[in-house]
Amino acid sequence: MGQQQKVGRVATNVYKEDGSTRVIYHETKVVQFDNDLIVLNTGGWKTPTTKTRMNQAASQFNLGYRVYQENFEWFVRWNGESLPFDEDGTIELERAAYSGTFAWDGEPAYIPCPECGELTWSVKLSQCQRQSCRFID
Repeated sequence: MGQQQKVGRVATNVYKEDGSTRVIYHETKVVQFDNDLIVLNTGGWKTPTTKTRMNQAASQFNLGYRVYQENFEWFVRWNGESLPFDEDGTIELERAAYSGTFAWDGEPAYIPCPECGELTWSVKLSQCQRQSCRFID
């Protein structure tokens, strides 16, 4: 069975609150993100479904990362680098540091504008698409 492009529904909920989005799998916040930061957390459960939920969230919300496993160790492909998860099964990704223009599946990546902080997309990330913002690189 192929991977879904949206977060699965079995034992999974997505909440938006106070500018933050959370993907809860069973009782673990496996993905939490806002305009500044993405936090991935296995909750100690390094299972194929945990990894799938993380990658589905990346795809659905255009977060620009990809979780994978190599030799029983978990990594995140982010901004052209492979970053290991911490010993406790978490990793934090600063969204302002993301310099790519496309998410893993080739869709536009929405990142915070360096001036106004609103999520925006630009081919070269050099101009905010928000009408009221004046940021131009």
